[in-house]
Amino acid sequence: MAPCVLYRFRHRSYLYRGHSILETLEKNSLDKWHGRNTRTPTTPRTRLSGKVGWHSWKSASFRAWLRARSVRYGVLRHSVAIGRRGSPQDYTETTQIMSLHWKAGDQIVWREVWRGRVWSAKPVTVVQDTPDVVALWMASDTCWKVPRALDGSPVRPSTRLPDAQWQLVDQVWEYGDTLFLTAFGNAHAVHVMWSKGRTRFAGWYINLQDPIKRTSIGFDYMDQLLDIVVSPDQSEWHWKDRDELLEAQSIGLISPEKAREIWTEGERVISLMRDGMPPFNSGWENWFPPSNWTIPQLPANWDRVQDGAD
Repeated sequence: MAPCVLYRFRHRSYLYRGHSILETLEKNSLDKWHGRNTRTPTTPRTRLSGKVGWHSWKSASFRAWLRARSVRYGVLRHSVAIGRRGSPQDYTETTQIMSLHWKAGDQIVWREVWRGRVWSAKPVTVVQDTPDVVALWMASDTCWKVPRALDGSPVRPSTRLPDAQWQLVDQVWEYGDTLFLTAFGNAHAVHVMWSKGRTRFAGWYINLQDPIKRTSIGFDYMDQLLDIVVSPDQSEWHWKDRDELLEAQSIGLISPEKAREIWTEGERVISLMRDGMPPFNSGWENWFPPSNWTIPQLPANWDRVQDGAD
């Protein structure tokens, strides 16, 4: 039996048989992209007319726009239980995750997840959670979980291979007071960094990563190895960990196409910085945490991995 999929908007629900949520959402979102007004899900066409071709849904720009739209309009991308896909409990949990929106001061978990297992876990405090920006605060001396090889040495891209073994260990955050800034659909996060105790503004750090997913305890993502370091006044910048990205390509961990996407995203963020676009012009370097905020700790279920909601 073909699986049924529930396609849910703010006040409507559609039960759509025979196609995945992504197929249905892509079709209707392409209509929006083309300027066509389509309210009811229809069977995806084999060909679309207009200024954007049928295969344009594979483009990074369209898929980023699609992810942002799915969050902004409350679209639930999840399979409901018939046969082999999902269960009513999965659907209920995902619906609850979609309805979550953290308020300033909430203490949550900012995690990297790799192949269904937590790669790192940081307890952070929410500054802002909106469709336009997710801002999270991590103070110096916060205890977090960091990946290490079994001998205790730092991990390399080869540690991510399926047959590699690694462990999570406790570590104190020694990178200064840090504000993580990102948005749904963005393949990067901007770190605003200060020295310990906020005695000095240390600059900006652009972390290229998978777009975040909302979970019941915070947000999940995965680092994409390449980073960019930007000076406090944004006059200078340089690439960081290029060797790790090249190593990941050489061992087949990242395809050449994926590597090009990562480089392109980095160049795009640099252009945003040079043009004085958010978040680089938003005054985040002048933000201060409330004096009554405490350093959070990881909750008991920090290592439970579940399906997130884009």
